[in-house]
Amino acid sequence: MAEHQLPKLNTRVRFPSSAPLVTDRTLQRRCRSGVWQRVFHGVDATTFGPLIRPALLTAALLYGGPNAMLSHRTAGEEWRMLAPDTSMPVHITLPYGMSAVSQLAVPGQCGVLHHTRAYKHIAVSTEPPPTSRANTVLDMAVAEPTAQHAGGSPA
Repeated sequence: MAEHQLPKLNTRVRFPSSAPLVTDRTLQRRCRSGVWQRVFHGVDATTFGPLIRPALLTAALLYGGPNAMLSHRTAGEEWRMLAPDTSMPVHITLPYGMSAVSQLAVPGQCGVLHHTRAYKHIAVSTEPPPTSRANTVLDMAVAEPTAQHAGGSPA
C-alpha cells in the first residue's frame, strides 16, 4: 500500500494498491461510520472531519497518480496569485494520454482533471507540484468567461 504522510500533520491519505492491508469491507464500514472518509475514488483519509487544505491537495494528487500536478486556480493559490478558496474544486493536470487512477470522483467531492501535451515544459519540481507560473496564469485567464474578466476588470 502506498501511503503519503503529510509533513507536520496527523492526517494520512491512503491510496490502495493491489495488496491492501485493509479489506474493502473494512474500508467501506469505516467510511460509512465516519471513522475514515472517502476523499476521491480510490483515495481515503484515515481521519474524520473536514480535511485541511494540504491534505485535500495531497488526496487530489494521489488520485491523479505519480504524474499529477496542481493546475489552474489551485496552482494559482499555491503560487500565491490568489487567496485560497476551499469552496472551489481542486484542479490537477496529467500528461496527455494518461488517465487518473480513476476518472470517477466521489459524488459531492470537488475535483477537476485536465490533460496537457506540454507536460515536460510546464511541470515544476516543487512539493506539491504545480504547473509553471506562466502556464498557471494562462490557465486561469482561459478559464474566465470573457476577456474582460481574464484581464482583471470584469464588466
